Amino acid sequence: MARSRKPRGPSREVRIAAAVAADELRPVVDGADPRGLMAVTVAGVTLKVPPLAMGLLVDALDDIAAGIDSVVAPADLGVGTTEIGRMLGVTPTWAAKLIDRGDIPSTTTGTKRRVRLADLAAYSRTRTSAG
Repeated sequence: MARSRKPRGPSREVRIAAAVAADELRPVVDGADPRGLMAVTVAGVTLKVPPLAMGLLVDALDDIAAGIDSVVAPADLGVGTTEIGRMLGVTPTWAAKLIDRGDIPSTTTGTKRRVRLADLAAYSRTRTSAG
């Protein structure tokens, strides 16, 4: 008996809607005063939201549009080469080479290399948009 496979990631319809929403929000967020608040209405409820939070929403929408799984985590969370490899779809050895070449900024504590999650996300986005 053949097993049915669940589709991975968001549907095409959801990806398109996320891309449209990101494209419409991006110029509004980019033009906002970072020290101010933005009024956002969702389901009839208006909230005052920092532009930084709206920027995170735009990033999440970009990820959804690209079919990329994403999470919200502290930007300074340190990840090692095993996690980097898993996130980029490469081996930990290749992740170490990326660090050694300076492609991804890192710090070393003892023998452990750590990359800030924000730096890894920036590298991943650059890699995704370039290829």
